[in-house]
Amino acid sequence: YREYGIILDRYHAYVKKIKSGQNVRPFALIPILFSGSHNSAILSDISDNLYLDFTKFRTVRSKTGSVEVPHFVAQQHRDAFSEIRSKFASIRSGIEKSFSEDYDFWLNLLFLEEKHEALRGKYKFHDLEDLLNDLFVKTRSYNRIVDGDKCILIGRKGSGKSTIVDHFHIGNSDKFKSPIDIIVDNFDLGLLYNYVFTVPHSSDLRDVMRVESFFEAVWRIYVYYQCIYKLVEEEEAGKNINDLSPEIACLKLVDKEKKDLKWSQFIFVCEGVQAYVNEVIQSAKPGASFYSEIAEKLSIDVITETFIGSPVLDALKKCIEKCTRQFVFSLDGFDQRFEDFRTANIQMSTNEDDERRRIEFEIAWLKGLLRTVLELRAGDDVAQEKVAFCITIPQDRYLEVRKTERDDYRYRSLAANLQWSALELSILIRKRLEGLGDFVSDKELSPIDRLEEVFESSDLELPKSIEMRVGGNVLSLSFFKYILRHTFWRPRDAMFYMAAILANRKYAQKHKKVLDHALVKEIVARTTYDVIDTEFMKEYQNSIRNIRSIVEAFDSCKVVLSFEEFERIVSRLPFVVSGGLHRIDDSLEKLDLLYEIGFLGLVMTSKQIRSSADCKDMFVFSDGMKRYNAISREAKKRSSFVIHPIFCEYLTLDSDVGRIVCTYSDEYIERNDVLHE
Repeated sequence: YREYGIILDRYHAYVKKIKSGQNVRPFALIPILFSGSHNSAILSDISDNLYLDFTKFRTVRSKTGSVEVPHFVAQQHRDAFSEIRSKFASIRSGIEKSFSEDYDFWLNLLFLEEKHEALRGKYKFHDLEDLLNDLFVKTRSYNRIVDGDKCILIGRKGSGKSTIVDHFHIGNSDKFKSPIDIIVDNFDLGLLYNYVFTVPHSSDLRDVMRVESFFEAVWRIYVYYQCIYKLVEEEEAGKNINDLSPEIACLKLVDKEKKDLKWSQFIFVCEGVQAYVNEVIQSAKPGASFYSEIAEKLSIDVITETFIGSPVLDALKKCIEKCTRQFVFSLDGFDQRFEDFRTANIQMSTNEDDERRRIEFEIAWLKGLLRTVLELRAGDDVAQEKVAFCITIPQDRYLEVRKTERDDYRYRSLAANLQWSALELSILIRKRLEGLGDFVSDKELSPIDRLEEVFESSDLELPKSIEMRVGGNVLSLSFFKYILRHTFWRPRDAMFYMAAILANRKYAQKHKKVLDHALVKEIVARTTYDVIDTEFMKEYQNSIRNIRSIVEAFDSCKVVLSFEEFERIVSRLPFVVSGGLHRIDDSLEKLDLLYEIGFLGLVMTSKQIRSSADCKDMFVFSDGMKRYNAISREAKKRSSFVIHPIFCEYLTLDSDVGRIVCTYSDEYIERNDVLHE
C-alpha cells in the first residue's frame, strides 16, 4: 500500500504538470530499469510469482511517429502476455458467484455425489447401476480384495476405499452371499464412550479387562450375530442353496432379538458383554484368588459362548459348514465418523487425562475390530474361513493402531495400501470425461493415449501440453502429467483439478476466450489451495495435532533440502501425533512421518537410480514405503529431500533447482503400474 501511495503521488504530480502546460516525460508506472541479465537482476525469491522476463522487449517508432511492436518481438513475448491475461481471467472468473456454483456442481458430479437423477441426466447412462459399473476402475487393490489375498484396505481419504466396498460382491454372486454392510458413519462413538466409561462399575471393568479386549469380544459376537441374521434372512427368502432347516429353528430364536439398526445391534452386544463382566466381578470371592478366579471367565472364547449360548453357536457352526458361498462382512464410513469423534474429544475433554482416555478408547475400538478379523480370517472353530471381510480404514488411524500394537507385523497379511498407479488414474479420469460427453476414445490405444485423445476432442479442446520454464529453457509436459505432479496420486485430487478446469472452460467459452496452457497453469495453481486444505490439512489435523504448524515451518524455503537444512527447520518443533498421545522429537522420525504422509519425497542419487525409467523424486504415493525403509539412517542423513510440488504456491517455495520436480516419463508410468505396492 505504501508503494501504491507513492505511485499515486507521482501520478497526481504528473497530471498537474500536464495541465499547467509543462513539457514532461511520459508517465512510467515503475520508473526503474534493472541492468544485467534476467538471472542477475531478479531475486529467485520473487521470480516465480511477481516477475516476467521482458528484457528483450523492444518497440520501434514508425515514420508517422506512432510506437509499434515488431512482429518477431510480439511472437517472442506471446507466452508472457498470455500468462498475464490468464492471471486476470482466472481472478475474474474466480470471484464470480456463477463460477463457484459451477465449480461445486462439477465436483459433485465427478465425485458421483450428485442426486441420482442429476447423474443420469449428465452421464450417458440411463441405468444408475450401469453408470456406476462402467465408471468403476478395477484397480490392483480391488483385485487383491476380491481374490481374498487381502481384507483390509488402508488408504487416505479420497483414495476410493468406499467405491471398492460398493463393488466387492458385484459379479461374484456364485462365490459370495449378499454383503453384510456396516456403515460406521451411523455409529455414535461419543455415546458409546460415555456409556462404557460413566455407567456404574465401568471403572471395575477397566481394572480387570483391557478396553481392546472388551471390544475384541464385542466385535466377535457382533460378527457372529450378523451371520445369523443373514442366514435367517436368506432362509425366509428361499435363497439358501443347501438345506439348513434343522439348525435355522435355533438361529431364529436369536433373530427375534434383532434390532432395526446395525448400530442398535452393536450397542446391544456392548451392553450384554459389560453386564456379563460386571456379573463375573461381583460374583468372584474377594481375596488372593480373585483374579485367578475371573481370568478364565473373561477370555474372549468364554465371553462369546456365554453371551450367544452353546446351542446357538453349534447351530451356526453347522450352517456355515453347509454353506458353499462365503459371507461378506464389509465396514465403511470410518473417515468422517472418526474425525467427528476426535474433534468432539478435543472440545469436550475436561483435562488432558480425559482427552487421552477418549483417544485411547477410539484406538481400542478399532484395535478390537482388527484383532477379531485376524482371528476369524485365520479360521476359527465357527467361521471356518468362510467369512470374507472388506474393511476400509483411514491411513492415519491404522498407523496409530500399529504404533500401539506390539505384534503389528501380523496385520501385514491382512492389509493392502490403496495405492493408485498413474495408469489407473488416467483410466478413471478418461471414464468420467467420456461418460459426460459424446466422444469415445480409440480402444486400441494405450490408457494414457486414450485420455489424451479425450482431452484433445471437440468435447473439451484442452491443450495437449503445458510449457514450463527452467532457467532459460522451456520444457513441455503432457496435460495429464502436469496434473499428475500436482496430486497425491488419488482420484479426489485429480477430480478437484478437472472440476476447476471444466468450470473455467465454461467461463472461457462464454467470453469467447481460449483455455490455453497458461490459463490451465493458473487454474491448477489456484486449485492446489483447495486440495491442500481439504485433502491434506483437514485429513491429518486430528491425528497430527500441529500439522499446520509443521507445514508452515517450511514457508519460503527451497523445494529441495539437504538433511541439515531439513533438521534446522524442524529441530525445535515437536510433532504431536496420535491425536496428542505421543510426540516425536527425533529428526529422522519426523522425516519418516513426513515421507509417509506424502509431504516430503527423497531425491534419488545416481547410484540409487536403477534405470532410465526411474523418477528422480521418490514419493510414498508413487513408489511406496519399502524402498524408502531400506535406506539406512546414516544414508538418509546424507540424502536430499524434495517438498511435494503441490505446496509450491502455498508455501512460496523457491523452485529454482535447475529441473522440474516430479516429472514422469512414459516408461516410468508403465513400469510403475506393474511394480507399485
